[in-house]
Amino acid sequence: MNITDMNEIGRMTMYEYDLLMTGVLLRKQDENELLHRSAWLSRQVEATKSDGKTPLYRKYSDFYKKKDINKQKYQLSEKEKQLLLRANM
Repeated sequence: MNITDMNEIGRMTMYEYDLLMTGVLLRKQDENELLHRSAWLSRQVEATKSDGKTPLYRKYSDFYKKKDINKQKYQLSEKEKQLLLRANM
């Protein structure tokens, strides 16, 4: 949400304004974390084996395992499965 109209801002309640500012701060934190993560990953990609010459990661898929991450994201634990079974009875 990108509010630039001063009249619209003036009509906001303090609660709405506080929510808006909280959102702005959270977005800034996310952007900052993304920058730091990018810097860290850039450093990791340039890593070499102990000989100092051989790249630690030869292919992008060696560095970033998207399939493994998606599996973790969508796979339910046994406890979660049991809770779903109970909820659907």
